[in-house]
Amino acid sequence: PFLSRAHRLGPSDDEMYQRTTVSVMQKEPGSGIMIHTYSSQGFNIDGNKVFGPCAVLPPAILQWNVGSYKDITEESVSLFHMLEPRIEILVLGTGARLERINPSVLALLKSKGIAVEVQDTV
Repeated sequence: PFLSRAHRLGPSDDEMYQRTTVSVMQKEPGSGIMIHTYSSQGFNIDGNKVFGPCAVLPPAILQWNVGSYKDITEESVSLFHMLEPRIEILVLGTGARLERINPSVLALLKSKGIAVEVQDTV
């Protein structure tokens, strides 16, 4: 079948459908923050439950005051382009569906040298 960004792979897609799992045998000291699981309520980050939107930045986890993808504005992403050391990529989860982020927000982040990956979080 023709694959597009909106195409979801399923078991009928044969070899293209592959679930990926990772088993961490032993976390190395100083290796950073690890997201173990996530759900519609929040995240399990290194054994800590974090409810709602957050920014996972070594060495901290910050609550991010956005209610939905519609609240992701130039002002709400200002945190990400003021960080030192600078981040190279920002992964935005938009909930059950992949949603379009305001193009002006994406342009701002690109102008600051930050790549953006938008994903659904199901």
